[in-house]
Amino acid sequence: MVLARRIALIPRRRFGTGPGTFTNQGIKNYATLERQEGALNSFKEWTETFRALPRWLRRFNESWWKWVPACYVMFYWTEWSHKFNHHIKRKNPEEFANDE
Repeated sequence: MVLARRIALIPRRRFGTGPGTFTNQGIKNYATLERQEGALNSFKEWTETFRALPRWLRRFNESWWKWVPACYVMFYWTEWSHKFNHHIKRKNPEEFANDE
């Protein structure tokens, strides 16, 4: 009788999320992150108050001269390499002058 009762209870034991459970304790390699009520909202200045915008503009003004020329250099180097690659893939007619 005890064995039958134990077998009947086994399917009721669930691990992970299921009807009526809000935990993922039994699911392997699965985790959720939740903020506690007293935790700070890290992205509030971007989503609600927009106080980060002046800081972003200041940082942009302080550093644009470093990365804008690098973008131009990379663009022109890429264009040159594409043209050079196209040039070396073409056949040279002088190499085939003696072929008949």
